[in-house]
Order: sequence, then C-alpha cells, then structure tokens
Amino acid sequence: MSINWSPATPAPFAHDAAPETHTMGAATETYLGALERGLRLAPEETRAVVVEVRGNLHDLAARLRAQGYAPEDAEREALHLYEDAGRLACSIHRARRPVPWPLQAMAVPLALGALGSAWLGAGALATAVVSVVRHTDNLVIDYGLMRHLAGAVFRDPTPAANILGVLVLLAPGVIVLLGAVLALWLAGAALMRRFSMRVRGTIIIFVALAAAVAGGSAVVAEPTTDATRVVTVGRTPVALALDAHAGHTFVITLGDGGASGAATMLDASDGTVRRTTPIGDFPHAVVVDDARSRAFIATSAVAGRPVRAGVTILDTRSGLIRGRTLVGASPSFLAIDRSMGRVFAGTPYRVMRGRIQVLNVTTGRTIKTITLGFNPEAMAVDERRGRAFVIGPDPAYRGRLALLDTRGGRVLRTVTLAGYASSALAVDARRDHAFVATLAGSTRACATPGGVCHTPGTVLMLDARTGRALHATPVGDNPSTVLVDERAGRVFVVNNGTNGEDIGTVNILDAATGRLVRSTTVGFLPEGAAVDTRRGRVYVANSHSGTMSVLDARGGQLLGTMRVVVGPGPVAVDDRTGRVFVASADVSDGGSGVDRPVGSGLFEQIGFISRSIANEARELRKGRTGTVSTFDARTAP
Repeated sequence: MSINWSPATPAPFAHDAAPETHTMGAATETYLGALERGLRLAPEETRAVVVEVRGNLHDLAARLRAQGYAPEDAEREALHLYEDAGRLACSIHRARRPVPWPLQAMAVPLALGALGSAWLGAGALATAVVSVVRHTDNLVIDYGLMRHLAGAVFRDPTPAANILGVLVLLAPGVIVLLGAVLALWLAGAALMRRFSMRVRGTIIIFVALAAAVAGGSAVVAEPTTDATRVVTVGRTPVALALDAHAGHTFVITLGDGGASGAATMLDASDGTVRRTTPIGDFPHAVVVDDARSRAFIATSAVAGRPVRAGVTILDTRSGLIRGRTLVGASPSFLAIDRSMGRVFAGTPYRVMRGRIQVLNVTTGRTIKTITLGFNPEAMAVDERRGRAFVIGPDPAYRGRLALLDTRGGRVLRTVTLAGYASSALAVDARRDHAFVATLAGSTRACATPGGVCHTPGTVLMLDARTGRALHATPVGDNPSTVLVDERAGRVFVVNNGTNGEDIGTVNILDAATGRLVRSTTVGFLPEGAAVDTRRGRVYVANSHSGTMSVLDARGGQLLGTMRVVVGPGPVAVDDRTGRVFVASADVSDGGSGVDRPVGSGLFEQIGFISRSIANEARELRKGRTGTVSTFDARTAP
C-alpha cells in the first residue's frame, strides 16, 4: 500500500511516547504517521496503539542489529516484516470496535445453533452420499424432469441428468454446512475477540469439522432398519407365503427382465435362508397348503422362450420341486380351498372370457375348468360355505363379480359393479360376509346388486352364501388391499391414495355391519399388509416411505412406525413364532412414481427434493437384489 507521508513531518504523539527510549528513523516515523491516520479510534486509544507499535518496531530493529544488520537496514527490514500500515489500521479498528449488542446477546445461542446445524448438515450430506453409493434412500421422482432440464443444454441429456441429480441431492447438506460455518464465524466475533483472526478461524473450522464428523458418523452408524435380520434374496420379491407347520417362509422373486425367477425358503423362526429353488419365468403368485406341505407358484409365459405358463408345486419342508402343471394362459392369481384340497388358477382367455382352472392339491392335475364372462383378477374363498368370489373386468372394462360354488364348480351369480374392478377382496367366514373393493374410474353409474346402490371407490359387503349386497362404504379412489380379522371383527381397506395424493390410508370397517369405524393415515404408497390375529396388530408396508405402520386391530389407531429396507411390499406374519416378514424390491433402477413432500414449508420442499432426487443417483449404480426383513412382533409397537 503506497503511503504519501513526508519524512520531514514530525511523528505524531512523539512527545507522549518517551521518544528518548525509542529513537527511530524517518521511514519508521512515516509508517507510524500513516498508521495514526488510518486508525478511527478515540485519541487516547490511538495514542496507545501508536506507542505500542513504536515499541514493537524498536525491539524488532534492535534484534536485527544484534544479528549484524546496519541501523538503516535493520529499520527497513523491521518495516518489511511488519504488516502494511493501512491494513494494520483496519485490523486494529475491527479488533477494537465494540461488538453490537444484538450479536453479544445472541452469541451463545448462535454458536449452539451453528453446532447443531453443522451436525444436521453433515448428517444430510452423509445420507445423500449413502443414497448415491448404497442406493438406500426411499423416495423416487420422475426421471423425465432431470432429463428435460439437461436436454435444454446437452445433446445427450442422460449423463448430465445423472450429474445434475447427484448435485441437487448433495446440495442441501453442503448449504447447511456453509451456513453453520458462517454462524460460527459471527458468534466467534463476539466470543473470541481476544484471539487473532488466524487463531479464531482455526478454532471455528476445527469446531465445525468436529461437529460435522460427529453428525455424519451418527447418520452412517445409525441402523437403516428396525429389523432383527435382513437377508438378500433374488431381484424384485413379488410374493410371500408362510407354512407354519413346516416352519418355513417362501419368497417369490423375479430374475433379470422377469426371467429365471426363484423361490427362496427362509426359516420362519429367525429369517435365515435355507434354500433357493429356480422356478421359471415371471413367477408372481403363491399359495400354501400347510396340511399337505405343498406350495403352488404361478408362472407366466414369455414370448420367444420355450417355457409355458403354469403352476409349479414345491415341497414346503425341503423346498424342492414336486411337479408342474400347465394351465394354458398365464394365471393372474392363485387361490386355495384347503378343506376340499383344491387350488384355483384364474386365467384370461380370448376376448374377456376368462376361466378358472381347478387343480387337485395332491396331484396338481386340472380336474375342472369354470368359464366366466370376464377376465378374473382376484379371488377369495369361503371354505366353510364352499363359496368363492371372483372379480375382474368385462369387455366394457366394467367391474364384474362372480359367486362360485367351489364344490360343484359352477357360477351361481354374476353382478356388475360401479367403477373399475379392483383386485382387493376378502371373506369373513365367521360372519358369512364378503368384502369387495371397486376403483374409481370412468364408470359413474350406480349399480344395485341386492338393492344396495354403490358408487366407484367403495367397499361392498355381501352375503357370502347368496352374493347379495348388504352395505356399501366409500373408502377412496384406490383401494389396493382388503384384510379381515375375524377375531377382532374388523375389515381393513388399504388405500394407495385419494384425489391424486400418494399418502396412504387404512379404512377400518365393522365386519358385522360394514360401516366405517376409523380412517388412519399411514405412509406413502402402502402396498403390502398383514394381520396378526393373536396379538391384535395390523402391519402395513409403505413402499415409498421405507416404513411399516403398526395399527391396533380393534380400534385402528396408529401404534407406531418401524423402519424397513427401501421399497417394502409383501408382508407375512407367523402368529406362532411372533415374526413379521417384509419383502423389499430392488428399486435401484429407477421408478415412475412421484412422491410428494409432507407440508408446504421451505424446509419440507428442500428435504423432499433432496430425497426424491436419489432416484437419479441410483442410475449411476443399478443394484440387482431384493431383501427380506424379519421383525419381532413381540417387541413391535
């Protein structure tokens, strides 16, 4: 910095600074004069600073003279080693300037908040990094958004979209960390005035790094699930079934592209893998006859492959294949009547003229074919009455419901439903009631089977003996699962979302009257559910929340939420051992669902964006496995 100061000008305040002990040259006096002009302090403070600096320069020059420097050279070297006069004046002014009282009052809370922000920011950053590396984040967003943004600049948007997704995923943690450092710096200005700027910066950076390391370590070390055991199975588990007598749980998984599916047999007591058996192409449904130690698995035909659709029979004690039965078209579902020893495979046929193939449980052979006027999609069996309800769409895509005589193998009644057909239905054998859900759709007419008018998005309660409708209850647009707890006298209708929202609900109905008892909000996009009748609990797997909601079976209240591996779906409960099994699909190759943030605040929106972009990060590393998590129902909420 250039100082225009005349060497002939006498040093200011020299008469007050005992000049006889600090005799300095013209260059030093010029430097001190410039320093005096640059200081914006009270006269007494200015005088004290100049005297102190004069003494420091004198001592430094004396040491240099002792090292052999000439007096003039020692003075020049001392000034060279000292800071520029203007900068020194600014530094002294900032150090002596009083701290504003608001900053003094907020210094300690600001420092504590900054440490907490550093902890949270590092935790968010660690979560983002884990999401990229291990693809364990549980929210996905439409990939087209990132591709659209990248496509505006790049010819090939895919790499840029991946990079953009990762940057947006990491951004919240980085921003919070930078804000924490800034807050610590402001707090340090009030709490550490006695320290130099360099020392103060070192302390602040060290404290911020310590808080960040602690927060990041806490997130990385924190378990991602509340399960007692998590085992790896084949890619994309699609079905779970339990044989309580054999003590085994069976997980049906797809292979790459649906080919080379398998059945993984787990020990029902601890969830360990006992055997994995290749099944065939596109296995997608399973039922178990625990009295005869048989599991029946539906497989689908694949174009260009020699394997035909059918039902594979497994021994539930050994996990080995005992036979296969061809059923023509790919079965859409399997159902079982254990008392009669019959397995029912619903298959589409020609133009919406589906069929029910009836198989012998012991031999696996087809013993009867029941023709329907629609394509069957789901079936519920009342073993006590020898009745079954089949639901599916007719040629006009209206919901159709057929009542079957399972003993005689014939259709007793067919009714038309309002709205599209749902695959959600269940039977309460104790009260002779069946419950059938319909989806909201283009059909808005009010059908009246049995004299009960109903609209789309309702659950019909029917007489299980005659098929006559008894009551209709609105439950929302997208009912996906219907469960019955005969002991508690409750029906649970899982709804994937109403009015375009992905947040899920569970509607609890009275099994005797069909009336709504309670509606409980759960997580995003609930898919799988199961009832523990012995302990009075209902478990609902929320696929896009990575959680499992636990409800009271009697009152329907939400008792708690448990963390599950990302993408939970099918759920099974072993009443005897108190184990709950949850299968999680591999979602590392992306998805089409769009999750929404809970709330409309800035932090909710930022958190949603950072978590949802994890799907773009998963494109960088595609996994190939699904998992099954085992929970102890005795310690669950």
